[in-house]
Parts: sequence; C-alpha cells; structure tokens
Amino acid sequence: MLYACPSVPIGTRSPALEMTWDLPSLTAGSITNSDVTVPGARHREFAGASLDISSIAFVPDCHVWSTSSVRVTARNVSASMADLAAVPLSVWVVKRPLP
Repeated sequence: MLYACPSVPIGTRSPALEMTWDLPSLTAGSITNSDVTVPGARHREFAGASLDISSIAFVPDCHVWSTSSVRVTARNVSASMADLAAVPLSVWVVKRPLP
C-alpha cells in the first residue's frame, strides 16, 4: 500500500489544488508563505507550485508541510519592490516510491 492510497501509481500527479493567491507587496529579495490544504498530501511526497503570471519577479517553491498541508513560498527575485494583484496558484503533489 502506498501511503494509504494504493490506487494512485508512483509518479502520478495527485492530489491537486487550484486557487487564487493575493500576494502581498514584497521588497527585493523578500519572501512570503501561504499554507494551503491539499487533501491527501503526505510527508516525503514531492510538491510543486505554479503561479499563472507573466512577471519574472516571483519564484514559487513549495513542500508538504504536514498531512494534507502544503507550504507555498514566493520569493521576489527582482531588484525592486513587486506588488501583483491576485494570481491563480496551482499546487500538486506527486506520489513517490517507498524507500
């Protein structure tokens, strides 16, 4: 049984979440976090995030924080302050093989 979800093969994208994230204004080099609920996410699984924006100022990253919770981090990599309106955020979790 793979993390109580035997019907999901290894390497399959599951579970997923799409929502709108209203990022705060960020100075150059600063970060912001958002904890989102992704039902079925478990420790040691791979997580990914994507912001649907045309700005190269924000770089998203994420990891499974706790059961069914993923922490998404956005970092302002530009040399100036960046402030965006609410943007679509996609988060997914990929099942991994047992060690």
